This record gives sequence, structure tokens and C-alpha cells, in this order.
Amino acid sequence: MSVSSHTIKPLVTDNYDTWAMQIEAGMVINGSWKYVDGLSADLQVWERLKSEFASSGPVKEAGLLKHISKYKICKGDDIRSQLMDFFDISVQLESLDIAVNLELLTIILLNSLLANFDVFRGAIQARDKFLRPEWLRDKILEEVESRNQKLTVAETMWIKKCKGVFKEKKRD
Repeated sequence: MSVSSHTIKPLVTDNYDTWAMQIEAGMVINGSWKYVDGLSADLQVWERLKSEFASSGPVKEAGLLKHISKYKICKGDDIRSQLMDFFDISVQLESLDIAVNLELLTIILLNSLLANFDVFRGAIQARDKFLRPEWLRDKILEEVESRNQKLTVAETMWIKKCKGVFKEKKRD
């Protein structure tokens, strides 16, 4: 299921909270949540999924801490959705009254970046103060956007160059 440009990962044993929040948000946006919220059969299905997949207590805490400490951004996947997943995990930890140091979150997020972000990572680490995780997220998105624009400009210039070469060959 896709809501705007964000892809929702299928429900598995360790992503119920994220999945449920994304499904509910998508259904609210699409205007279909009222059907789940208003019909007892649909609400029973929703509650059954929650009872089957939602972990609680120390198991949930350990799973979230493990997930965020080993978080890696995957090549080819949408970076926005991956950043949303990262911050969703940190929000879930906060909701369980687990305080994760903001500098630690920044370090984890920096280390989750792909190898082609090494220069970016070095520039961020060379600052006098660590960025807050939310600011780092914004900087990462700016960097991705900048790289996409540079690629587009380079592609445009290459296409113009190729068109010029082909026009010259046709004249000969």
C-alpha cells in the first residue's frame, strides 16, 4: 500500500507499531479510517492484529534499542522513508520513557549513512558541536536534493552536448 510517495513495508513480527501508524495515517488521509473505526468487525480485525504483532514490555524495549543501534540506510530505497523509520523508532523509545541521548542519536544516524556520504559525514563530525538529530535529518535531505540536482544538471549538459555533436554530423 502506498500513501503519496511513501511506501509502507508489509507487516512482520517486529514492525507492528510503525506499520499500524502508517496504515492509520494513510487511511485517515484517504478518508477510509472511519470505516475501521466505526465497524465492529473491522475494529476486531485491527485489535487482533495488534494482539498478534504488537510486542510489549522489555521485549519491545530491547527490540527497539537493537533496531536503532544497528540502523543502516539501504541503497536504492527512498531516503525520506528510511529517515522517517529512524525517527519513528526514536519516538517509540520516548513513548516507553527510554531517553536516548541526542548526541548518540546523531552519531547513530551519521553512521547509518552509505559510504558515498563519507565527506558529508566528516564535515558534520568536524563541527564544534553535534547537530541535533532533526537538524541532521534536514541536512541529509538537503545533501540528497543537492546531489540529485547536480546529477540532473550534468545529465542536461551531456544531452545538450550530444545533440550538438549529432547536429554537426548531420550537416557533414
